[in-house]
Amino acid sequence: MLANFVKRSAIAALLIAIFVSTSPKIGLLLCGIVCFGAWIACGEAFRSKEYGWSSSFLIVALIFSTLSLGTLPQTYAFILNFLCLGLFISSVVHSRELLTSQATAKIEP
Repeated sequence: MLANFVKRSAIAALLIAIFVSTSPKIGLLLCGIVCFGAWIACGEAFRSKEYGWSSSFLIVALIFSTLSLGTLPQTYAFILNFLCLGLFISSVVHSRELLTSQATAKIEP
């Protein structure tokens, strides 16, 4: 539940970063939200034994934690934000499909 909320918050932060020109302080806050979301998603995926998802989110968390130290050129940041947005959205869809498959498995003996 918490991980799903944090993933959706990271999606919102990435959408703001992509489509709205913000000040550097707001950009730092958005970077922190995405980094926190990636750490939480990494932990959730690791507990679920989905190591591919876990390593992907670990890489995102490390990239966004180092982005707070310096800035990237605008085009690189734009591409990175879109890639991370796709990762977070696909993770939310995957977790929803996983929950529905577990629910149907409990109904059918």
